[in-house]
Amino acid sequence: MAPASCADRTLQGEDTTVGEGVAAARERLPQITQWATVLTSVNRAVESRFEGIGGAIVAGLAGLAWGLVTFLAVPVIAFEGLGPWSTLKRSAGLFRGRWGAQVTRQVVTGGAVAIIGILPAIALVVIGALMLGGTAAAAGIALITVGILLFMIATIIGSALSQVLAVALYRFAADDVAVGPFTAEALQGVVRPRRGRSGRRTQSA
Repeated sequence: MAPASCADRTLQGEDTTVGEGVAAARERLPQITQWATVLTSVNRAVESRFEGIGGAIVAGLAGLAWGLVTFLAVPVIAFEGLGPWSTLKRSAGLFRGRWGAQVTRQVVTGGAVAIIGILPAIALVVIGALMLGGTAAAAGIALITVGILLFMIATIIGSALSQVLAVALYRFAADDVAVGPFTAEALQGVVRPRRGRSGRRTQSA
């Protein structure tokens, strides 16, 4: 919530501080708590409902759909202060109104940063673990430590970029404006409406 508030001010050319973001999040604490409860309940329901390989595939598809529908949830809570179910409806409604009822893919944000950072991090941890049993145990521990730190940094950066894009998409869908360095064409193209058999989009934005 705090990153979303700071991102919004920055994208609109205003100065902001971490303290202002924390203060904004504090004002929405009840809504944040309620939304976190809903997310926890949904995740537990999905995990307990689907089992086996087939269940994992179905759960994965359900997770992608859920992630897309809720992608704008944090900006909605931050800027509109809605409760959990109203937030869910509002987030889904913004997507349907701007990009159509069906889409071909999940919104991908921070992916390049995550891949560039996380894959090497995993490699360092694996190599370090293999070195623990030999004479280079100290070097192995060092590699594991660096890998863990790199993983944490990549995760934080990826999450921050995700929030920035979520805020930009929210302003584009809710207010019909492109903020910051984003253009209307770029934001419109982030989510691609599904095409019918004739090759035409099922619903234009």
